[in-house]
Amino acid sequence: MDIEEELIKILAEEDTEKLRRYVMAILRPEKIDLISEEDFSKYFIITESIRTLAKVLTAMCKLGESVKIILSGERGVGKTTSLRYIYHVLKKHLRIAIVEILEQLNGAIDKDCAFIIDNEEMNLGTLTKISNRADSKTLCIELRPYWVLQGLETGFFNDKWQIIILLPPKESEIRDIVRKRFGDTSHVLKNPLLTLLSQIKSSRELGLHLYDVVRKQKGTKQKILWALTSNENGLFVKEIAKIVNRSPATISRHLKELEEEKLIRAERIGKRIFYRISSVGVRVFTEETIIDEILRKWGSKVFAI
Repeated sequence: MDIEEELIKILAEEDTEKLRRYVMAILRPEKIDLISEEDFSKYFIITESIRTLAKVLTAMCKLGESVKIILSGERGVGKTTSLRYIYHVLKKHLRIAIVEILEQLNGAIDKDCAFIIDNEEMNLGTLTKISNRADSKTLCIELRPYWVLQGLETGFFNDKWQIIILLPPKESEIRDIVRKRFGDTSHVLKNPLLTLLSQIKSSRELGLHLYDVVRKQKGTKQKILWALTSNENGLFVKEIAKIVNRSPATISRHLKELEEEKLIRAERIGKRIFYRISSVGVRVFTEETIIDEILRKWGSKVFAI
C-alpha cells in the first residue's frame, strides 16, 4: 500500500475511536489504550515475562482465594497493558473486573477477581482502604516502585501480600515490540517505552543523556528523586521535606542542585512551586534505581519475572 492509499484509508475511516487510538499509538505510544482484540493483535507482544504473569494471575483468579498481589516495575515494562490484556482474555471465562479509577471499585466487589490499574491516588493508605473493602477477593494492584519500597521498608506488606516485579523484556522482544508499531529499528534501549519513544523524539528530549547523572545521585538527592516518582503532578518543598525527613532549607538546596543538573523542573502554581522529574527518561532511570534497591534489600520477599 503506497502513501496515498494509506491516507485515503484513514480519510475513509468512520470509527473516530479507532482513529484516536491510531494517533495515540504514533504520538504517545506510552499512553496507547489497548481495549479491543484488534488493538492487541496489532500492537501487543506477549513476552516471556508477560506469559509468566498471565499464568500466575490466571491461577490465582481461578483459585478464588483472598490473595493480594502487588504488580510493580519501572515505567515502560508493560504493567498496565499486560493487566488489560490478561483481563481481556480472562473476562470470557471468569467473573473479573478491571478498575481504572478507584470510584469503580464498588462495581467490582461482586466479582471474584479484580485488577486495579495504577493512578495518582494509589499509595499505602489507599491500599489499606482497598484491602478492607475487598478483603475476600483476589486483587492484583499495580503500584509504583516508590510505594513498594516504602511498604517494604515500613513493614506494611505482611504475608498476605505477594509482590511481583515485572522486569524489562529481552532485547529481541523489545525489537519485536518496536517492529510491530513502527517497523524495524537499529537502536534498542533497555526499556521498551524509551525505545518506542526514541522513534519519534530526540534522545535529549527524552533525557537519555542523563542516565549516568541519575545513577550517581546518592543520599538525600536520590531520595528526593525517588519521592518525585510517586506523583507526576509534582510535590512542593514542604511535602518533599516531610517525605524525605529533612528540613525544608536542606531540601531547597538539593532541589536547586538537581534542577541545575536538569533532572527536575520547577513550575509555579498559584503561590506554590511544584517540582517534577524533568523527562520520561529521568523517571525511568530513577525507577530503575528503586527496583535495584528493592531487589538488593528485599529480593527474598518479591517475585521478579
